[in-house]
Amino acid sequence: MNRTKIKERLKGMSSEQLFKILILIFGVATIGLCVVGVLYFLNFQGQLSSEHERWGTFGDFIGGTLNPILSFLALIALLLTIVLQNRELEATRQELSESRQTAQKQVAHLINEAKKNDIYKTIQVLENRLEKLYREPIYFLSNGDLIDHELYFLFLHASDTALEQIIRPEVEPQDYFKKELIKTKTVLTQLNLVLVKLSTQISELVKYDQNNTIQLFYEPILYNLTTKLKLIGYLSDTDEEWLKLEKEFRQNRNNM
Repeated sequence: MNRTKIKERLKGMSSEQLFKILILIFGVATIGLCVVGVLYFLNFQGQLSSEHERWGTFGDFIGGTLNPILSFLALIALLLTIVLQNRELEATRQELSESRQTAQKQVAHLINEAKKNDIYKTIQVLENRLEKLYREPIYFLSNGDLIDHELYFLFLHASDTALEQIIRPEVEPQDYFKKELIKTKTVLTQLNLVLVKLSTQISELVKYDQNNTIQLFYEPILYNLTTKLKLIGYLSDTDEEWLKLEKEFRQNRNNM
């Protein structure tokens, strides 16, 4: 049996079996030494000889008898030791690999949570801005008179016909009501920017958070406000296309 076959058989054994074989080898070597000692005493009648020839013959006997046996046992023991060491190294590598994977997952989780927290904070800031814009007065002319309503009330209760009376972004306001109408245009322009940013942040949140509660909360708000802004001319074609793409992205992510 060559060394390769011996290694293959040893690899198929458990570590406990290999350890038992090592103990057995040690026992066989010990028994061999004892047998040689017994043969020595039987051959020399229990006495030590002073003749060099007898010692030479006895040495040849020991060498010829024990050397092949001990060499073979030493080879097996060496192979067993190598296999056991390889298994310990493999177990160590496996533990290190699992530890590294666990650490990588923890780092990825922390990074993911940090990004989610940043997005949550940004959404909170945008929501606060939206709340402030809701309370801003919107001015429009009706039969020559200047009328104002809070943005939230106007978008919630006013008809489309009433909304169409709001000054268009490309229209130059009359001098007499210039201050109020410019403020109206500024508020609506800011609302457009907030909605685009809010839609973008919600799309970013969908990438890192499987919970779509926030998305479900804001989707109807985004739809309603963008529809109103489109009606009164404060939603550009570019922003409208961007908001449409963002919404499609969120829907596709949820369907995955």
